[in-house]
Formats: sequence, structure tokens, C-alpha cells
Amino acid sequence: MEANHDTRFTHKDFTSLCVGFSGLSAVFHDECPAKFKKQKNFRQLNDEILNTNFARKPIKTHQFTAVCKKIIKGQRRVIKKANYIMSLFPKRFISPLGYIDLANNCGEFKKNRGYILRALSKNEEEFPIAFDINIYKDIEQFERLLRAIYRPQNHYCIHVDKKSPRTFHRAVEKISSCFSNVFVASQMIEVTWGEFSVLQSTLLCMKDLWERSNTWKYFINLSGQEFPMKTNNELVAILQRLKGKSIVRGQRPKESKIRRRFLYVYHAGKRTEMLKEPFRQNFTFYKGSTYVVLSRAFVDFILHDKLARDFLEWVKDTRIPDETYYPTLYRNLDFDKSE
Repeated sequence: MEANHDTRFTHKDFTSLCVGFSGLSAVFHDECPAKFKKQKNFRQLNDEILNTNFARKPIKTHQFTAVCKKIIKGQRRVIKKANYIMSLFPKRFISPLGYIDLANNCGEFKKNRGYILRALSKNEEEFPIAFDINIYKDIEQFERLLRAIYRPQNHYCIHVDKKSPRTFHRAVEKISSCFSNVFVASQMIEVTWGEFSVLQSTLLCMKDLWERSNTWKYFINLSGQEFPMKTNNELVAILQRLKGKSIVRGQRPKESKIRRRFLYVYHAGKRTEMLKEPFRQNFTFYKGSTYVVLSRAFVDFILHDKLARDFLEWVKDTRIPDETYYPTLYRNLDFDKSE
């Protein structure tokens, strides 16, 4: 990049050059020349910058990779320097209204935001995935997540907490309208942690995705505060190795937790003194994660089998049912082994 000899730099401009053109010197091994850092006469400083190759030094991609690895490993010195750079150049966040404006032109929105609009391999194209994303805040973080996992062969259902502001809902609807395979859930509910609504919102999207397409192979539920560590191609390879099995984490809870969760009726997240009727004999309860990777066969079972529907009705007034519904069904039926 050539410096413009007709330009006079401010202190902020100099900082940009020092950080940007030297390959993020505050993070990488390069340092801004001492005479630049100590210089107080910015006109003289400007002349010195324009008469050096310092501002033309290219940034090498492998240096970014090396620094990212150091940050992930938790190296404090590198993290401190990265935070310093971020403080110099604060990010300008996009508001929900900003996204509504950007998505008015879908073609430009998808192009400028960098969406991948074709399958990157035959293997990915033939292995579509269904995603459920539950969100209630941070429109920019949601859009960043969607952009990272978006592929035209996949399917995406977005459930927005009914309590979220109307402008937030409008922004999600506007973004979704730019894609034929992204849609908002057919029903929006108020979601409250620890209550049945957490599980219900996911099941609403699960049902919508089932009815929208018969091609996807696996169902994955996410929150809006997540971000992938694998590419879609890597994710497909992992799912194919499962050979139709699901990933449902769960373990037997302590006896005291079993008593609290399943012996009493809960209302609005609080335990009542009313005892629950046992669900069925020889049915062992498990506690696990609300986040699952489900085969299409297991999704079919959840949506349409009488036992699954009966158990869903039973767990509605238990404590944190989203953590017990999937693992309890999956483990008691030994689903994949019975297939």
C-alpha cells in the first residue's frame, strides 16, 4: 500500500500505520521504531513515515495464525497486547435497525457480509444439516454465527424469545428473509431458564425443520452466544463417522437431585409440595446437556412416538426439563442399539 505524500497524519493515523502496516506490531514480534513512538512533532513524524518503507511492509497470513494460537493458549503477554490494539480501534457495532437497513438489499447484504452461497464440496452438498438457533439478544453476534455456519444446502430455524424488543425481532426476520433456507420459528414463546419453555422453543424449531425438509441428516441446536470451531466440511465428516447415531450426553444424578427434580411438581421454576405420579416402572432418570446432536431417526421418534410425547408431557412440571428430557429418553430406550 502506497502512502499519499499529500496527506498529513494525525496521532490516530500514525497509530493506525504503526499497528496496521507493521503486521499488528503490538501483537507480533515487530515493534514500532523507537523514534516514531517518542516523536512529538507530528509534521516531522509524518515526513519520516512517508520517506521509509516501514508503511509498506506486508502483513503475512501465517503471523495471524501464530498469534491466534498464542491467544487460545492463554499467553497473557500476547492477550494484553491484543487488548491494547482493540482499545485503540473500538469496534463499531451494528444495531438491529442497522441490520434492517443492510438487509433491504439482500444481494448486497450477502455479498458484503461474506456469506458462502454454494456448497464447497460434493460431500457437504449431499449431507445437509438442520440447525436450531435460540436467541434473545446481541443481533450482531447472531448474524456472525449464522454467517459462519451458513451453507445453501443446510436448513436454519431461528427462535427469538418473545420478550425480546420488537426491533430485534424485525432485524432477525429481515436477515432471514434474504435466504430461502433460513426462517423464523412458526411460533414464538417467552423463554425462561429452568422452565419447560427452554425445551419447548427447541422442539418448535425441530418440528418446523422436520416439516420444511426431508433431506437433512442431523439436527443441532445452538444458542446465539456460540461460535463454531469446525468448518462445515469438518462437521459433516464428524457426523458421517457417527453412522446414524446421536450425541446425547447424560449421567445418573445424585439421589438428592433425583428427589428434587422428579418427585415434586414445579411451577414457575419453584418447587411445590405436590408429589408427582411416577412416569413408569423401570424408567431411570438422567441429567445431561440441553445441547444435542440428533439423528433424523431420533428426531422422528421424539416428534411422533407416543412414549416420547407422553414423557414430554410428564417432564413439563419438573425442574430444568431441558437437561433431562433427551438423555432420559435416549438412555432408557438405548435408542441407537435398538435400531
